[in-house]
Amino acid sequence: MTAFKDLLKTFRERNSLTKVEMAKFIGKTDGYLRKVENGGYTPPTFEVCLELAKVLKLSRDEENQFLEAAYLERTQSEASFYERIRENFMSASLIVNLPYPNSYEDNESVSKCTYLIGWETRSNQGILQPVVAKKLRQLIGKTIREFEYILQKIVIFKESVKFIIDIKPEANISEFVKGIMELTSRKLRTQFEELTYSPTIWSHTYTIYTIGNPPDLSYFKRNDEKKTIYSK
Repeated sequence: MTAFKDLLKTFRERNSLTKVEMAKFIGKTDGYLRKVENGGYTPPTFEVCLELAKVLKLSRDEENQFLEAAYLERTQSEASFYERIRENFMSASLIVNLPYPNSYEDNESVSKCTYLIGWETRSNQGILQPVVAKKLRQLIGKTIREFEYILQKIVIFKESVKFIIDIKPEANISEFVKGIMELTSRKLRTQFEELTYSPTIWSHTYTIYTIGNPPDLSYFKRNDEKKTIYSK
């Protein structure tokens, strides 16, 4: 995937904009944009990225690429803070108890946190029909793999999605969930015209539960089996 800083520079130069000119459009300084383009700062917030996309006159596909790069880099940067703190603790001979010692698929001994995550569609509408649910499953799976996390189980209903995920303890789970909701909403709305009626297909709330041994997600299938669109 192309780095955010490279995308920003390419799109800016294509529009023959200087850093000073672009900074004025989004209410930032040219020094700030210079740092972003040089990789000195992490990508801007979602709102600033949207402003940049407008200024840079990005197509829908370009905007999706731009926002996805920003999301992935902003979330992954959280690991740097954790690693520095962990190194300081270890050098001071302190014991750091990380949750859920376990093994990932490569059988290397690492730590993980296991979460049950879920959210619903906007106004609880039954819009996740089979073809949409299949694409949603692919998007969630692809994003989780890119972060090198593990998707244990996923169940998709017409009006909600629930899944169990193993992630690294340094990850910011709330930012990850908000980001994956924005990402999947945008991509599904791009692919399915019937979903473009609203700026987002998801509600504004989500649930995150810390769990030990993963539960059986068949619990969420309810009595009406017809509501279960995708289960794996």
